[in-house]
Amino acid sequence: MKISTYLPIVILICLGLALTTADAQENLAQQAYLILENRCLDCHGPNGAFTENLVIDSATGLIDTGAIVPGQPLTSNVYTRLITTDTAKRMPLGQPPLDDTALQIISNWIAAGAPNWQTQHDVTFIPTDAMLSDMLQHLQTLNIFDQPFARYFTMTHLYNAGETVEARNAYQIALAKLVNSLSWGFNIHNPIPIDEAETIFYIDLRNYEWDIRDAWTQIENVYPYAIVFDEQTQTGLHTKLATLQEMMNAEVPFVHVYWFLATA
Repeated sequence: MKISTYLPIVILICLGLALTTADAQENLAQQAYLILENRCLDCHGPNGAFTENLVIDSATGLIDTGAIVPGQPLTSNVYTRLITTDTAKRMPLGQPPLDDTALQIISNWIAAGAPNWQTQHDVTFIPTDAMLSDMLQHLQTLNIFDQPFARYFTMTHLYNAGETVEARNAYQIALAKLVNSLSWGFNIHNPIPIDEAETIFYIDLRNYEWDIRDAWTQIENVYPYAIVFDEQTQTGLHTKLATLQEMMNAEVPFVHVYWFLATA
């Protein structure tokens, strides 16, 4: 049975918990931030390596600096640098371009006025490097024979965007309901938070019989936010991701909770 079989029933349960406080613009802003976090923040985030000309810290900041013109994607520098055919100027520099789906989300977000993704500001930003390190540290605590069955769900981008504790708790509850609803096993196994901020959640594929049903491969085939790092310019990040992929025997070791709830 394919994962999508349960969609009509499960989405009614899970999205009612996780998305009740978010209107359409907030959802669009979160989707845009998810893309920016995956592909742009390592260089242009608050702690990025290249912040001289662009710092992506908030939608308001991008508007204030002129990098985004609300309502006008084609005159917004952030967007035009993503779609240019000049590889010397196209962002992310030296990496594969964003796919059509991601570009459409960014365009729609700007066209909608570039609504802010931040709901609070009292959080310590968790960079991608730290997220990968937390996964590696946890993975190394597992028996070597158990590591290939480990997978992770993340909502680090929601934490970084300032999502409230209450909202993140709702996402966690919804995630637990969804993975157990999609399980072919007999017992309930809730995803386990592995980091201090509780933004990364561990599952064992065998608990849901996903290891014999090829369920994660189905997820990998449709997941649009897989991270790619350049081996030359992002050596540390590339190495950590490659290590995760090798230890877990997975092309996509983790997926975002937000996407999974809306798509699985």
